Amino acid sequence: HLSNLRELRLASLPVPPDWLRRFLSETQLLSLTALDLSDIPNLGPALAAGLQGAPHRRFTRLNVAGVRLLSGELK
Repeated sequence: HLSNLRELRLASLPVPPDWLRRFLSETQLLSLTALDLSDIPNLGPALAAGLQGAPHRRFTRLNVAGVRLLSGELK
């Protein structure tokens, strides 16, 4: 049902960091091009690790406003 989902808004929801890391690395929802994780401050490390292991993801919009990211995580 969701294989063609292009946009996912999780803003301000209690997203578990481990779930996000696994979700990004899995090959489900490959049509997803927009992800909103705004206002979930604790996702920084999981987001950085998840994106590092997700070369198959092609986001054209990624909203991480309010997510704490350290400079070491951005490298």
